[in-house]
Amino acid sequence: MNKLIGIYFLLTTNLLFAQQDSTDVLDLNKIYYKNYAIVDNGIWKEGTNNTKIRYNFKNIEDKFEGSSEGKYFFKTGQRQALTGIKMTLGGLGLNIAGASIFVSTLVKNNKFTPGTGIGAAIILGGTVLSIASFDKLIKANNNFEKALWYRNRDTFLGLINDDSKEKLKENYEKNTIYLINNGYVKNGQSRKLGVLGNKIKAEFENIETTNEIFKNFKSYKKIGFALKTLGTTGTISSLLLLKNQHIRNSQYKIFIISYPAILIGNLLIKKSLDYLKIAVFIRNKEIITKNY
Repeated sequence: MNKLIGIYFLLTTNLLFAQQDSTDVLDLNKIYYKNYAIVDNGIWKEGTNNTKIRYNFKNIEDKFEGSSEGKYFFKTGQRQALTGIKMTLGGLGLNIAGASIFVSTLVKNNKFTPGTGIGAAIILGGTVLSIASFDKLIKANNNFEKALWYRNRDTFLGLINDDSKEKLKENYEKNTIYLINNGYVKNGQSRKLGVLGNKIKAEFENIETTNEIFKNFKSYKKIGFALKTLGTTGTISSLLLLKNQHIRNSQYKIFIISYPAILIGNLLIKKSLDYLKIAVFIRNKEIITKNY
């Protein structure tokens, strides 16, 4: 991601040197690239500096000191994330314990007993806790993205010393976007991405510098979504039909093919979101500097 952003920065600055009589926009570009931060795969990226985020997020707390709103949402997300991690571990522990009790009693008695029922109940409890932890982690991620959006706004505006600051602030708050789970936020309103990014497409239509990157996002998303859908369908059907001895061997083969398809699909979807993050990064820069 850093290489792509670096190449784009070089091309942009060269064009600006050639076309601008004033260095105002160029200075604004430099401020943006040096101080605008993104989080990618657990790494805080700000300019040329990369920081691996620790599990408790303590090592990036100071990044939000200059933004009261950013700090508030960071703290909220931090609490939610730590709670979500604890719930995930608790759910995993319950599932392991429940499965152990369920299997051992079933093997010992060769039938369902109160012991297997207890094991099943513990597994159910662990599953419910795991689902709740997933919801908590999604909320944490959304609050982190919101905190980062506020932090970037306040850091960026804090380095502007002329009369354009209020105009830049209004433009930033009204027109820039940030990503959340299965959606994005613009002008304080949550919006959907669309299954294949169709609903966010309009945000990039008038920004030529993001065309290729957004196409890459859609391509990876389409292939990943197709593989994940086919893999999920194959896995479920193979498991449901395992009792049928006449087609058992073919179902095993389908399962062996389907499960890797799900994994590859998830990896491609994740890769597509990396491209979308870059597109949003560039789009926001273009929006901020467009009418400066």
